Amino acid sequence: MSGPLPDARGRIAFIDIGRTIAALLIFYVHVDGFYVREVYGSTLLDRALQSTFAEPFGFEEYDFAAAGLGFFFLASGFVVTPIVLKMGGARFVLNRVFRLYPLIVVTVLLSAALTAFGIRVMLTGSVPDVTVGTVLRNIALVNFSTAPYEPLVAVAWSLAIEILFYATLVLVLPVLRRWLWLAIAVQLELVFIAVLLHNQLGEGYVYFASQMAYVLVPIMGQVIWAGWTRKIPAWGALAYLGVSWVLYVWADPVGNMHMNYGLRTEPVAIAVLAFLVGLGFERHLRQRRFWAEGSERVYSLYLIHGVVAISVMHTLHGTMPVWLVFLVGVLVTFAAVEVSHRLVERPSHNLGRRLSGRPTYGDRRARGGRNRVTGRHSAGEVEPARSPDSAAPAESLPGSPANGTQPEAPGTPESPQAARHDHEVDPTRG
Repeated sequence: MSGPLPDARGRIAFIDIGRTIAALLIFYVHVDGFYVREVYGSTLLDRALQSTFAEPFGFEEYDFAAAGLGFFFLASGFVVTPIVLKMGGARFVLNRVFRLYPLIVVTVLLSAALTAFGIRVMLTGSVPDVTVGTVLRNIALVNFSTAPYEPLVAVAWSLAIEILFYATLVLVLPVLRRWLWLAIAVQLELVFIAVLLHNQLGEGYVYFASQMAYVLVPIMGQVIWAGWTRKIPAWGALAYLGVSWVLYVWADPVGNMHMNYGLRTEPVAIAVLAFLVGLGFERHLRQRRFWAEGSERVYSLYLIHGVVAISVMHTLHGTMPVWLVFLVGVLVTFAAVEVSHRLVERPSHNLGRRLSGRPTYGDRRARGGRNRVTGRHSAGEVEPARSPDSAAPAESLPGSPANGTQPEAPGTPESPQAARHDHEVDPTRG
């Protein structure tokens, strides 16, 4: 469970590929479920996916999206751990705030405005009342941890889980620096206690307990990173991976107490398997600009697609054929993703990097050489040569940070081989 990747300065191709595919899969599943099936019914692609994947694996309607989200969480744990080790707690928190929250604020405000005018967006549950309190709770993501749920951005619940994972990392950071194996054990114990208390702390606590159960998935990614970079022995990584999975299966009934937090063990198992296989085949993969560019825009696509695509499609419905409505909705969404990436993600992330004492993209280009995999400047980063202020990609999720070559989230990761040098790995560009 270890080995070098082909380009210590380059991006991790399988994570770029996996993140891009996962984001597109989630996008398709949501558009299909919240528009196409409602107005048209099952399509040929639906039936093909059902017979080829869903029935053999026992997947339900949204399990394809759950597998993609599982990959995001695994990538987050894989790339964020070396980032927090390098940056330290305070700088990491500052960096993450500027990485995640500007786009959250913009998306919540857009969804609130559309909902207030009666325009449909992707929502799970009833339409929330658009009040100042509801908007603030959604921006802070606290609505996903306590009742009432009332999400204005349905997919943002995964970002709340990302933040809980970050919190566990910062909490155990002093131990993480010296005894990685012990820090992982403490994180698993924290999750175990949080889930165990769900009976004692009342029904409202189930939201938080379910979120903590999901934190086990990025912890699995963290364990895979630790084993692959030989921070812990291979047998130790396998043991921790097994314990994490047993806890995840044990916590499944708690997740199912809330309809929005079902842990969906089968899709996550597929995600873990795909992640391990992809990591093993990394040396045989070639980086392509398409995957790198797609991976950098994953955070924007993930966060805004339910607001933009669903609102456009339902607004245009009845004015043109369904296939044309679908096409227009997809094109408008991709255009919105590009605007979001250029005007919100990159500027805010560069600001966060400056405030946290890390070089921005322009600084990196001045100092780094051309990456032989991507053909771009800067050691370990994919950066558009035309844009001096290019910012880092988004994290796995759902939204992850540091010097990395990929966005995390969620982030993007650099080669674990680079991580062996003072924890310089940052796939999500912190």
